[in-house]
Amino acid sequence: MKTMKQQHTIAAILLLAALACTAGAAGAADTPCMLCDFETEANTNSPIGGGTGFFRHQSGIEDHLPVASPGAVGTDYCVEYITEDWELAENGDQPQSFYIDNPDSRTLIEEADGANRFRAWVKLPAGYEQGHDWNFHFGTYTRDPEIPSNVQGSHYYHYFNLPASQYWTRIVANDHPQHQTGIKVDPGINPTTPGWDYYDGFTRFYFHCSGGTYPQPGEWSWKIDEVEFYYEDEVENAGTITSISCSYFGDGHFQINWHGNSQYDHNDHHYEVRYSASPITNANYGSAMIAPGCSDVTKVPDSYNWMKTDFTIPITNGTAYFAIKDLETGYDTCITGIDYPVSGGSGDDAVCGDLNDDGEVGTVDLLPLLRRVVTGTPLAGDCVCDIDGSGTINALDARLLMGYIADRAEYPLHCGC
Repeated sequence: MKTMKQQHTIAAILLLAALACTAGAAGAADTPCMLCDFETEANTNSPIGGGTGFFRHQSGIEDHLPVASPGAVGTDYCVEYITEDWELAENGDQPQSFYIDNPDSRTLIEEADGANRFRAWVKLPAGYEQGHDWNFHFGTYTRDPEIPSNVQGSHYYHYFNLPASQYWTRIVANDHPQHQTGIKVDPGINPTTPGWDYYDGFTRFYFHCSGGTYPQPGEWSWKIDEVEFYYEDEVENAGTITSISCSYFGDGHFQINWHGNSQYDHNDHHYEVRYSASPITNANYGSAMIAPGCSDVTKVPDSYNWMKTDFTIPITNGTAYFAIKDLETGYDTCITGIDYPVSGGSGDDAVCGDLNDDGEVGTVDLLPLLRRVVTGTPLAGDCVCDIDGSGTINALDARLLMGYIADRAEYPLHCGC
């Protein structure tokens, strides 16, 4: 039994945590600093960093990854990573893309200075499988920015477990990585302090894929877009909620994934996920709706610290806002948020009428559309079915698709979402 002094101490800690959560609730703003959005049709960083940074393969060549179109969430361009022969020979079936700020020296990434968060959009190919705990990680290098040096710095991992989708997935990394190379303990929040702030010392980073069996070189690719650092004003729980991702499958169907403490400090905490059509803060969290099946979320069995939620909500336009809260007594009571814009294309770059998501429109797409019209059963790619832009899937969509297949030149397809 706890003594009266212990009980008072716990009560004081919880009160301070609650007060801390309300401190940033009024603004809940962030200050983004775009690293790469590729809208100039070039794989290079922003003018802030001098335009010397770019994404490339892991090693062997310094060539920039090619720019592709369209990009995420209504943008025009992204970069595409295509697996090469030499890379599979060197790294097996785990390709990764490095961001190099300057190929001639390990300079600091200026866009990361002052940030406490990182986010990006990624789009993984069909057949990419989720692992027992992770299948994708954001690897970072950070060093003391006050000491002139050409070293990469300490190496950390942020683990994610992402599904494949014809839509884009948003990932958010806070300042609590799950692993530091060579050290088998929880790195903790802002692990480089008191020496320097974690993001201030960034020199390089990479995205590493490890999910599923990959096909022949040149045929397996994934995409990256809207890569940015930012400062989150809202006070969040970075202690037991890390590496957050949001994936979309159309028709209000979302999957939210995150990790707990670290790879070495496992927890069996209980969590809750809420959603809203407007921003969620610590102050208004109670008025947001609990996502279906998300009132008591625990880690996936046999995983270290992976939490997975999969649900459908009535938000199919605008922006969907989500907040995760740790319900465990005695731990941080602040929320951690992520949002996903589903309007203007829903982050979807699928071809209109391409129901089987093979990149082409043909007779194989007609049968699932007819089945959709007859039975009314929703499809994951309903956005690519609404060919007449009416907001419903109907017989006219089927007739337009048949006409397009017969004579494509007469029927340019423009789906409504």
